[in-house]
Amino acid sequence: EISAFVDEVSSSVGIQISNAVQADTVTVEAIPSIISLGGTANISATVLDIDGNLMPNGSTVNFSIDNAGLGSLSPTATTTNGVATITFSGSSTSPGTGLITASTGSVSETVNIIVNPAATSSIEFGSAMPQAIGIRGAGQPEVSTVTFAVKDINGNLVSGDEQVSIS
Repeated sequence: EISAFVDEVSSSVGIQISNAVQADTVTVEAIPSIISLGGTANISATVLDIDGNLMPNGSTVNFSIDNAGLGSLSPTATTTNGVATITFSGSSTSPGTGLITASTGSVSETVNIIVNPAATSSIEFGSAMPQAIGIRGAGQPEVSTVTFAVKDINGNLVSGDEQVSIS
């Protein structure tokens, strides 16, 4: 409390002194920013105070993603040398694009994360109907429908149109 006196008149005001540092900017990055289904990315948020200094160790940063179906992440992390880092784990089944937000105090920043379908890895024979065909004009079926299962590196069926060449 500070008091001022002039003759017989006085006035006092209470003050609070704090050494708490307020965050002024946060910069967030995803490394890598493009992953395959089931992949991971490191999400780092660098937090600076109003003077451009790194925030002290232990400052809390909150993380979120706008499309939870793309994967999972830790909702909070604390800074070490001004940087808070988490791991984003991509879904094994849902590709797409999302925004990851890092926030602390009243400041926030976003970064794009892209989860691509996993690379095609294998093709498995499914069936042939009929199983036997004959030469044209021989009186036997001349056409057979053959099916295959195309799988990604995680063993999941590849969705969409995947061109398969048979020779």
